[in-house]
Amino acid sequence: MGNILKIALLLALIVGSWILLNQSKTFEDGLAAYQQGDYETAFTVFEAEADNGNADAQYSIAHMYRIGLSQPQNVPQAIRYFTMAAEQGHTLSQYDLGTIYQTGENGEPDFGKAMTWYLKATEQNYPQAQFAIGQMHFQGTGVDQDYEQALNWYLLAAAQGLTDAQRNLGVMYKNGQGGPVSDVYSYMWLYIASELGDTLAATYLNDYRVGMAQTDINEAERLATAWLQSN
Repeated sequence: MGNILKIALLLALIVGSWILLNQSKTFEDGLAAYQQGDYETAFTVFEAEADNGNADAQYSIAHMYRIGLSQPQNVPQAIRYFTMAAEQGHTLSQYDLGTIYQTGENGEPDFGKAMTWYLKATEQNYPQAQFAIGQMHFQGTGVDQDYEQALNWYLLAAAQGLTDAQRNLGVMYKNGQGGPVSDVYSYMWLYIASELGDTLAATYLNDYRVGMAQTDINEAERLATAWLQSN
């Protein structure tokens, strides 16, 4: 009986020490474990921090549930934790919720909820969310197709250096979608995107310059260079 009691006390001490050790770990410890590929430790730490209201931990554990790291993939749980963080103003969580609802990862797409969360992220000037809304308006996804709205949202994202938006602007100005045709603005945005490493924009740039007046090319390059120097 005495040995049994000793074993029970030893187990209680081990378990208690394990709990205290994990409780003392911070989000940064979990992040370090995640970066080292120790996903089980990361998950344990993130979960504890998430339950204490840490938005970064809530986002991290949601991401792990979404792609199935350490735990089986569980999109409803991912949505739960993303929502907890998003309601605290966590921009990436707001954006990721938008993508989940837009693509229907948890069933049928819900474009209304997608738009709601994208808009929340744009309140914090998140360029990927601005671009996503531009795409929805351009394609007519969950909203009426509206090139003018698409152009405006792309402009916001492009101004922050998002090359996908800059490239799309180049195409839209060339085709007169959302406003008058402008070879100068088309070339300008494609030039900027190309300089920032967008190879598709570089291809469009070479195609579009054929037949352009040299004065227009010079003006577009002047505007693009000024933009690049100030951003």
